[in-house]
Amino acid sequence: RTRDVFLNKVHPEDRQSVDDAISGAVENGGKSQCNYRIVGERAGLRYIHQEAMLIETGDSAEPCFTGTIQDVTARKRAEEQAHQLAYFDNVTGLPNRRLLKQELARSLELAIRHERLVCVLAIDIDDFKRFNDILGHHAGNKILREVALRLVNCVTEIAVTSIDEYNETHGGATVARTSGDEFVIVLTEIRSAEEAAVVSRQIREKLAEPVIIGGEEIVLTCSTGISEFPTDSATAEDLLAYASTAMNNAKAKGRDRYQFYAATMNTRAFARLSMETSMRRAIQDEQFELYFQPKNDARSQVTVGAEALVRWNHPDLGTVSPEDFIPLAEETGLIIPLGEWIIRETCRWAKRWSESEASRITVSVNISIAQFQSKGLIEFVRSLLKDFELDPAYLQFELTESVLMQDINKTLKLLDELDKLGIELWIDDFGTGYSSMSYLKQLPISGLKIDRSFVRDMDKNEDDASIVAAIIALARSLGLGIVAEGVETKTQLELLAEQGCEIAQGYYFSVPLNASALSEWMRDRRQEALQGMVG
Repeated sequence: RTRDVFLNKVHPEDRQSVDDAISGAVENGGKSQCNYRIVGERAGLRYIHQEAMLIETGDSAEPCFTGTIQDVTARKRAEEQAHQLAYFDNVTGLPNRRLLKQELARSLELAIRHERLVCVLAIDIDDFKRFNDILGHHAGNKILREVALRLVNCVTEIAVTSIDEYNETHGGATVARTSGDEFVIVLTEIRSAEEAAVVSRQIREKLAEPVIIGGEEIVLTCSTGISEFPTDSATAEDLLAYASTAMNNAKAKGRDRYQFYAATMNTRAFARLSMETSMRRAIQDEQFELYFQPKNDARSQVTVGAEALVRWNHPDLGTVSPEDFIPLAEETGLIIPLGEWIIRETCRWAKRWSESEASRITVSVNISIAQFQSKGLIEFVRSLLKDFELDPAYLQFELTESVLMQDINKTLKLLDELDKLGIELWIDDFGTGYSSMSYLKQLPISGLKIDRSFVRDMDKNEDDASIVAAIIALARSLGLGIVAEGVETKTQLELLAEQGCEIAQGYYFSVPLNASALSEWMRDRRQEALQGMVG
């Protein structure tokens, strides 16, 4: 039969609907309109739009139709591509935030109807930016795709080998990539919040399995925040926001962990947002002020330098501790404009003090990892030296071991350029991080600063005393200068001097002072020294 021959060309999944359309037109003596797919040996799968009308033949032969058959494959492909771009992430193939919100809204409707739980997991890959910067964008995308597949396999009953398989089956949970290195999982088939915790632990274990990139093993960790319906909220927007808040709290507590949302987190989140807004305004209004802690020769106690420290004079909160705003500045990227202001003000005061014999000291400033890795640091510093006509011998940069060991090749290049400018480079908080001795010999550094945690108890704790002695011996063997910070007693100072420490810094000499107070302090000490010589 002609009808059977025609139907055999139609895709098996579409045959019944096409046959029904033909039968309906025959019974009603009217038009037939349908969309279907055909499969050809040469053309492959094609999408067809058909419009036909029954015509009378005057005999008992099979019904005849006249009309049009249109190949709409190109249009169909374009529609599918537009849908893919609108609702799916182009790197991992997972649903994006737009589709996630729709899926979560549907899940909540079903949960309300059937009185079921829903948990939302917000997942952030720890230190992903560092991997992306070091390994490159292509490798970063490969990591994201591997993470996506592992997350999918953590929440599906049947293991899948591709995201396409997951999107076809959906797996009983929604896994989405919402931005950057952030993913969200919506769990609908759970009986308790503890099951969400179990999934979080499984995710941590799965991500801990090494990822091979360019022959190197990369081990990943993640921070996860969990919100729960109906306990935390009944809206999709709130649940997503609360899971994100909990995730940020997990990162703040040390990363590589999961954290359930609690109402108190929301209070902290608003406080953090308020602080961030205030900090942006503070940078514009120059509410920050530099304080300086003197550095003194360990034997003669003559002031030879000072470390620049930033303070925030908040109009409502008063003086805000750096411990409260520096971490936030680093998280939000505000450390870049704040750091530039600090370096600029340091240069201003270093120039002023260098012009007076009574206060001619070297001023050091801490450089954050973001500042160190930012583009244009070298040109920025070069322009400041030129603008202030500052001899670079009066300026020092202090960098922690963690900053220096991020990307050793890039670090060496940047340090060499700073060294060529004539700026002394010191390793701050030495002994608290990790430094390879082979790299330490390569770095163009001038000295080491012993962390205050070792100095504080060196006169009471033999282990701390041994560590301090070892660092001093290391510095001397490498021909490096040495500064001990956190000196609070005369006994500590005497022990440091006996062991060969050159410079000491701490409350034994002075608390941090603003620039005017430091200028006066140095004048007073100079006058005392002169009077002592006369006496």
